[in-house]
Amino acid sequence: MLETQIKALETESKTRIEILEQQKAAGKNIPHIDAVIVEENAQTETQIKELKATLPKPVFPMKNPAIFSMGLAFLVGILVSLVSPEKKAEEKFEDEKVRTYVGLGAE
Repeated sequence: MLETQIKALETESKTRIEILEQQKAAGKNIPHIDAVIVEENAQTETQIKELKATLPKPVFPMKNPAIFSMGLAFLVGILVSLVSPEKKAEEKFEDEKVRTYVGLGAE
């Protein structure tokens, strides 16, 4: 939603600036046309900054949050597997351990 508003502002501003540039190239006598173009750019930038200021701020601002989120996900996976082990997997592990030690059923 916010991104579409920003894009709409940018395209509208570009259109107005293009019209002013065309009038300047055509030699129309508009006083201070360069100042009008600069003012248009400044107004658009100000409106975009105001829209971006309404975005929510991150709780922990980081440049690379994957370093922490992947480590946290790995830790949660370990904790969940320790808290709720699967009985079927434990039984299969025991069977595999016997096969490894004794060699029974390893054809």
